[in-house]
Amino acid sequence: LCTEDGKKKVLSDNPPMPSKSATEVKGKHKRSNKQGEPRKVLYSMTHVQGYKVKKINAPILEAIFKKHGDIASDCVVKTASMREFILEVVCEVVKRIQTNDVATIVSDMEEIVMQVLDAEATNMNVAWLRAHLEAIQKRNVAQKKSTLIVKMKANTTLVKRAAKMDLEDRRMELRTAQERFDKAEKCVKVLDLVEMKLNDNFVESEAQRDSWPEQPIL
Repeated sequence: LCTEDGKKKVLSDNPPMPSKSATEVKGKHKRSNKQGEPRKVLYSMTHVQGYKVKKINAPILEAIFKKHGDIASDCVVKTASMREFILEVVCEVVKRIQTNDVATIVSDMEEIVMQVLDAEATNMNVAWLRAHLEAIQKRNVAQKKSTLIVKMKANTTLVKRAAKMDLEDRRMELRTAQERFDKAEKCVKVLDLVEMKLNDNFVESEAQRDSWPEQPIL
């Protein structure tokens, strides 16, 4: 291939190498991605009676304060941020309970109870929450018992149905056997009568024979 000035231009089959600056930028970009930390999720915050909490938990905390008062007033933790963290945990527990997803609550019950006990250890007033969790546990136990009883009733119904069918078969067998018994008994009674009649006839025949003494023919 010739250029406009007539000089030959050699074409290479290999692709052009990137410039040093481009390589450096690309390398820095990779290192930046590789060493980059996950972006933190920032929550919008607000204040509820002087406590700084997530805005999403504010309505729950307000409802708690309205019903139970300032549950953190006697908390032994003096650091405001720590008290607020514990309040956030309490709000999260209440939020999980409000979902009414009993299966999930029960499966996470151990973790939830530990969170409440940790809050209670700081003298946070969460006795009402612990009582609610105990009620959920009791309802769950009662529900399991009720479910077990329902299954047992269903099994009992099936077994009873089979037993009734077996009883009916036995009743039919008994009825057939009774009919055979009655028939055999009747047959025996008839044979008894025949035997008695034969005995009477035999006695009568013997008596008649004895009443006719043998006479000489001549």
